[in-house]
Amino acid sequence: MFILVPILLFGWIPFVCLLFAIMPPRRAVVVGYLGAWMFLPVHGYDLPYLPGYTKVTAANIAVLLAASLFDSRTLRAVRPAWFDLPLLIYCLVPFAASLSNDLGAYDGMSNVLKRLVGWGIPYFIGRAYFTNVQAIRNIAYGVVIGGLIYIPLCLWEIRMSPMLHEQIFGFRQDPWHHAVRYGGFRPNVFMQTGLMVGMWMATATVMALWLWRRRAVQKLMGIPMPLVTTALFVTTVLCKSTYSVFLGLIGTIVIFVSGWTRTSLPMLMLVLVPPIYMTTRTTGMVPKDPLVHVAELISNEDRAHSLDYRLTQEVLFTEKALERPIFGWGGYNRFKPDEEDWRGGVDALWITTFGMTGLVGLITLTVAWLLPAILFLIRYPAQTWNHHAVAPVAALAVLLLMTMCDNLLNAMYNPIMTVIAGGLSSIYMKSRHQTPTPQMIAQEHLEVIALDQAAPPRQTHS
Repeated sequence: MFILVPILLFGWIPFVCLLFAIMPPRRAVVVGYLGAWMFLPVHGYDLPYLPGYTKVTAANIAVLLAASLFDSRTLRAVRPAWFDLPLLIYCLVPFAASLSNDLGAYDGMSNVLKRLVGWGIPYFIGRAYFTNVQAIRNIAYGVVIGGLIYIPLCLWEIRMSPMLHEQIFGFRQDPWHHAVRYGGFRPNVFMQTGLMVGMWMATATVMALWLWRRRAVQKLMGIPMPLVTTALFVTTVLCKSTYSVFLGLIGTIVIFVSGWTRTSLPMLMLVLVPPIYMTTRTTGMVPKDPLVHVAELISNEDRAHSLDYRLTQEVLFTEKALERPIFGWGGYNRFKPDEEDWRGGVDALWITTFGMTGLVGLITLTVAWLLPAILFLIRYPAQTWNHHAVAPVAALAVLLLMTMCDNLLNAMYNPIMTVIAGGLSSIYMKSRHQTPTPQMIAQEHLEVIALDQAAPPRQTHS
């Protein structure tokens, strides 16, 4: 069964090309990313002079190549803007990190290429294909459909134990002890960890609930939205990922309060959480003990102990990162503390970014992740969120912020969220000097329908 791994990973490129040949390009993009993220095996191949080939790499390369072959006109229409700079700098900063640590230009260019493939491509695809609210809502529906498809797989593993990946591909993708939680099993399905699955189901639940209550969609795959939302919520709780459930609750509160009060303040408060957390933890302004105590009050002693471990490691990694605060330590795990000072790895994306590429990398990553949500708030004030066309996009902005908050304690990169970031930025660029009206939104709707109904180009544009 292990032979399926290279077949699926390398076969994803021609499969996505086929998608572009038989369906509208925008829909092919959504299916190409969702399918790879949800079903490709968790495995990687080291390629000479190239980034490691994983499910994320497969999705990015497949979509970019297929778009270049079948729809290059759309890619060529993208125009750079000032809000692209943070992500561009984030992709380029590994070169400065390598040079400042005497690791050489080759090492720097190799790491830059990895960033461009992993982060630059999905952002660029989002900028190209999701340029208004009617276009990007395809991702919103895709997230809910993806969560709906995962429900029976999650329930199976919750009952039988996480075994689907091993049964189909021949190996486990995560240690067995990570799967046991609260006297039962936490599903992994075809993702790296149960935490990823829990977060995926939480984002799908928030999206489904908001679409249902705003009446943006009444049925999905023939299933009434109340039933879809209930099934997603129950499955999310059964995934036994406490932090994911907590973030799902926060995301729900933020978007509903913003919609009811017609003010963007709740989302702005969520935007401030990541920079405040990283600043206070880096400077030591907030000790870990109060945070652990709060975790014990709202969860249990086991989860509090897990948080205590993470925060303890965070302190050690921060101290090491502050020794080279500008461009960091570069690659080869040089950012890790001395072995006698720490007990294992660190999970937080922000702290590994800080250690490897310093404040320049950390700040540009944070801005690149948060700025698209802020641009959406500028383009579409909270007064417009109850409009059935804008509602899905408002939820996507909240999901982006939830993912950033999740990566304060974890390191679970999801390329779909980077596509969303690119799309939200493009929406701002489309009409950055006008507040949208219902008439403008309706016109956008007609434009996108016309594009989606048009036959995809069959020729390659050079």
